Amino acid sequence: MNLRKKIIGVIVIVLIVITNIAVFAQTEKKPQTTLAVEPKRTEAGIEYNLYLENTNCLSTLFFEMNFDGKNVGKATLEKNECFDILHTTWNTDNRISVKGYLGRTGNKMGFSSNERIKVAKIVIPIDVSSTGEFIADISNVICAGITETDVTAVKGEVKVYETSIKYSAKECSILDFSQDAVDILSSKAQNVDVIFVAYDENGKLVSSHKENVALQQGKNKLDVSGIDFTNSDSISVMVWDSMISMRPLADKATINK
Repeated sequence: MNLRKKIIGVIVIVLIVITNIAVFAQTEKKPQTTLAVEPKRTEAGIEYNLYLENTNCLSTLFFEMNFDGKNVGKATLEKNECFDILHTTWNTDNRISVKGYLGRTGNKMGFSSNERIKVAKIVIPIDVSSTGEFIADISNVICAGITETDVTAVKGEVKVYETSIKYSAKECSILDFSQDAVDILSSKAQNVDVIFVAYDENGKLVSSHKENVALQQGKNKLDVSGIDFTNSDSISVMVWDSMISMRPLADKATINK
């Protein structure tokens, strides 16, 4: 009798283990991803970069975005291992909006990766003189994926970091920065102070340099190849209206040497 109970007990334990493994496997195969949208200023307007994180068995992604702006933008597929198709439909009835579809060709397993990958970018044109806050809203985000070969796609789950993306367009924007040059976008013609600050590997100040620059409206390229950044590990650049008021006109940019 005791032996029978022991055998039944062992069978129950084995069944529980097998069930848990099966449930775990199904959970692991469920299509899912996390979507992050990061804005930045460019010469053409505001660029919204779409990133995926913690992706599992992903084959398609649908989304809708609404933007502050007056003109239809442009969406571009970034070279990536997940998607090779991008279709967009634009609407201008109220706010500028776009419905986007990202997919992968062929009846193959959905894409999986723990890496952060850039899959697309959307550029919304704004006038160079425009400043202030711009808001983009993302909604109706749906994904699906093929969890096994020769199987139809199943609906998955998408997490979105922020559904309302706010971007503050300042009087100036640092578009690009290297040890040789810095590109500054200015909303108007103005005189500014451009400050360079160099730090060592411990974050200790090594040196600083100031340039008074007459910016033209639009993109300005400043040659900084003559500035000595010796013994520095990182360099920051700031744009102020003057050294007296120290009012920042752009977000600080930093590069590592």
